[in-house]
Amino acid sequence: MLPSSCNPIQISVYEDKIYIWNDGTMPDELSSTELLFEKHSSNPPNPKLAGVFFKSGMIEAWGRSFEKIHAECEKVDTPLPKFKISASGVMVLCKPSKKYLELLHGGISITSDPENNSGESELNRNSIGTQSELNRNPIGTQSELSLH
Repeated sequence: MLPSSCNPIQISVYEDKIYIWNDGTMPDELSSTELLFEKHSSNPPNPKLAGVFFKSGMIEAWGRSFEKIHAECEKVDTPLPKFKISASGVMVLCKPSKKYLELLHGGISITSDPENNSGESELNRNSIGTQSELNRNPIGTQSELSLH
């Protein structure tokens, strides 16, 4: 990403998505969002700063970020981020996995205990009981909630 001004990165967090806006332009060879997740060259706009990150161990190689994002999204069954590239910057939309949304909304979908014929895991029953108690007593202590 080549900087175009000193505007800060903007992040908007919602329950079911995160938007990230970065002011700047993408290199010409990455002007299409389809190309981001393919193998491509990387030319950091500030090689000295990139070198500091490399020497500190924070990055192991240039040009692997999108490859790593793809691998992590695949590992946790999360959709790939969607990118909208314009002349003034890049907007990234990140959505959570279905499993995360189920957990968030109380419809906990944890791997079932195969010995339990009901298909409901012990964790699921305990979580539902704890959630019910929290709804009944929202200022309950951890000790009080653990009894239910």
